[in-house]
Amino acid sequence: IYKFLAKLLNKLTGLCFHFENSLKKQDKKNIFESNEIFFGNQQILFSLFYLCPKLNRKKINVNVFAMGIVSGKKNFFTKILLRYLFKYIQRVIFISEAEYESAKERFPNFKDLFFYNPFGVDSTFWNKTRIDKNDENIKIVSPVSGKIKQIVRGEKRKILNVIIDRSGDDARNFDIPDLKSISVESIIELLIKSGTLAYIRQRPYNIIARPNRLPKSIFVSSYNTAPYAADYEFLMSDRLNDLQVGINILGKIINKPINFCVSSTKESIFNQLKNVDLYNIKGNHPAGNESFQINRIDPINSGEVVWVVKPEDLANIGSFFKTGQYCSDRTIAISGDSINSSKYFKTTIGSEISSLFSKKDNLSTLNCRVINGDPLSGSKVDYTGFIGYYNNTISVIEEGNNYRMLGWLPFMYNSVPSLSKTSLSWLLGGEKKVNTNLNGEERAIVVTGEMEKYFPMDIFPMQLIKACMSGDIEKMESLGIYEVVPEDFGLVDFSCTSKIETQEIIKNGIEIMLKEVG
Repeated sequence: IYKFLAKLLNKLTGLCFHFENSLKKQDKKNIFESNEIFFGNQQILFSLFYLCPKLNRKKINVNVFAMGIVSGKKNFFTKILLRYLFKYIQRVIFISEAEYESAKERFPNFKDLFFYNPFGVDSTFWNKTRIDKNDENIKIVSPVSGKIKQIVRGEKRKILNVIIDRSGDDARNFDIPDLKSISVESIIELLIKSGTLAYIRQRPYNIIARPNRLPKSIFVSSYNTAPYAADYEFLMSDRLNDLQVGINILGKIINKPINFCVSSTKESIFNQLKNVDLYNIKGNHPAGNESFQINRIDPINSGEVVWVVKPEDLANIGSFFKTGQYCSDRTIAISGDSINSSKYFKTTIGSEISSLFSKKDNLSTLNCRVINGDPLSGSKVDYTGFIGYYNNTISVIEEGNNYRMLGWLPFMYNSVPSLSKTSLSWLLGGEKKVNTNLNGEERAIVVTGEMEKYFPMDIFPMQLIKACMSGDIEKMESLGIYEVVPEDFGLVDFSCTSKIETQEIIKNGIEIMLKEVG
């Protein structure tokens, strides 16, 4: 009966009832002996709403944290039920401002019961420093001074964005010892406390570097081969001093020069750097990816750790050790087929993308996709979204939502780029304009050997992908999961005739390894 009543009310109101999980006698006794009751969410309240009149008679205050309490159907039944509940509740605490305003508008007679509190936890949790729950030494600090405006959450209340209203120039100052005599312990401590450790990523897994596992070597790649990638020579032309300080600091940690990769096709401004081992890199993408450079120069063996850091992030680390203040400078290259004129912008990490360029004035078409990063390994983002933490590139390409009649027929549309030569575009020559259209749908993986053509490491990509899909930890280890990151499979994604998301599969495989192996 309880289950039937719950289903009936769920259907009538669009709210969530679970009468079948009624309280035991002892639980009810504990409730009625209390002075104050807090319901953690409205689902618990709805499932126990029949207790509210008795709680009111016993003068027990009822409070509820609302996370969708007015999100049900806007009909007569929902309105009557909510009005009934509000008569017996002393406080409804909303954690969403939009829901709070909606509730006041829909139920003006009860607005004195409504309170808005953006976070239902200890306020010290929401200071300007966020701590990695897996390692308290890992901190993500605010790139600007200001107040938290909004916390954007995804599935299972995962934090996606912390939006900050910038105001003032408050910054924490750190006492920096003499850089010539500074110890490794002092460097690590300052990196942790200031949040600059987040600029450094650790291989395996490409996670933020763990300070309790020092690396055998450090890699910096200024040779960026991804499509529309920023030119690090241009980015760093006026920050060589900061870059050198960063190199000297990280060099002290490993007590040897860091590995610095440059282009072999031109004279590099980085040739003047000291305390580095320079490596000249040539070749097309993915020659610029750190994974392939590590694989050729200093491969990762079991139990070993390598750190990688972007040139501008290394300069930010150098700036911190010069000034004692966290540096969040970011230079962004905005380019792509849908951009009228590619440009560089100096800004701050996490800035809103819409603040950098105008859709109306800078785009050749409004039917486009904005990508945080390059088209091969970047992520889709709204125009009103934000710059990724490690990004130096924003790509804008045409949205591939114009589908072709009989597009599956070979040689039907010969302007479409095709690596498998199912169109004649390979004969026509010239640059090809790409969009986001997959030109096909996902299908079974077929052993064709095509993945190996675009994956220049001594690793079997297809076998590794299958091991990740099956969650076989031993096979993932033996097939090289420690040496790769998702972006290494960007060309595999682009060329795959099966249209599977190989980068997502590798990412899931790495998450399994982190959870099970660490």
